[in-house]
Amino acid sequence: MELDYEKIRKERNEKNEFAKNNGISITRVSKGHAIAEMDVDSKKKNPIGTVHGGCLFTMADTCAGAAASSHGKWVTTVNAEINYLRAAVNSKHLIAESSEIKAGKSLIIEDINIHDETGTLLVHATFTFYVLDKKYE
Repeated sequence: MELDYEKIRKERNEKNEFAKNNGISITRVSKGHAIAEMDVDSKKKNPIGTVHGGCLFTMADTCAGAAASSHGKWVTTVNAEINYLRAAVNSKHLIAESSEIKAGKSLIIEDINIHDETGTLLVHATFTFYVLDKKYE
């Protein structure tokens, strides 16, 4: 049976109140891959005026979780490693892209990069997800 990636994308957006509250939207899901986007405003900045690291982490986790879910089952984060490469000083729009490293029966590992609207790489992360026994309907 062919998975409905658009349905997975919509459900991930609708059921993730935390991501919605942070202005993060999944814009694409395909097998082992996802893209998330976020506009930057003052609510996403820390006291020094750059995008808060917690916001970048949330964006990476949200995007990677959508990619890991592309196999048709719900997942939960079990591990994450994140590297903040550059500060998002004057960024207006952020794009996260997640690509699968490995998909097993119980664990899925995703590689994530976050760029700003100029293409500048800001974040590189690796997330590991546990595959739950709950399928997308």
